[in-house]
Amino acid sequence: MKKNLADCMEMDAKEFEKTAEEIFAPMYPVLAEQIIEETGKIEGLCLDIGTGTGLLPIELAKRTKLVVYALDISEEMCKIACRNVLLSKFSGRIIVIKGDVHFLPFRDNFFDLVVSRGSFLFWRNQIEAFKEIYSCLLYTSPSPRDRTRYRMPSSA
Repeated sequence: MKKNLADCMEMDAKEFEKTAEEIFAPMYPVLAEQIIEETGKIEGLCLDIGTGTGLLPIELAKRTKLVVYALDISEEMCKIACRNVLLSKFSGRIIVIKGDVHFLPFRDNFFDLVVSRGSFLFWRNQIEAFKEIYSCLLYTSPSPRDRTRYRMPSSA
């Protein structure tokens, strides 16, 4: 019987938690700082796709006023993330949600920031996933700094 990704993630949740906490834990504060530095986002709504243990949302909450939605396809990972969030002092600003990046349960133009640490490798259809992400991302005019760093689409 062929297993889907969600089934594999359910089976490996405890192992993933151990790896995240023993190996990747020092990376999350650094990653949170980089996200803040690169985006300048320190308040509003943020979506973390493939949150896993929820450590990245916790680090973002420590450094910002963001309300972070922590999304994961795995029920078991959501339970682990919920536990970690409850143990942090940021449970009022981090909302753990079971969901699939291909069918995001949010209205258009909802989030100020969307992040993911490596989950895109597990997405069934990256093009469709990015369409979903784009639709729920709030569009604001780029800052002058962004205009020089990123290629902006030309208007027709």
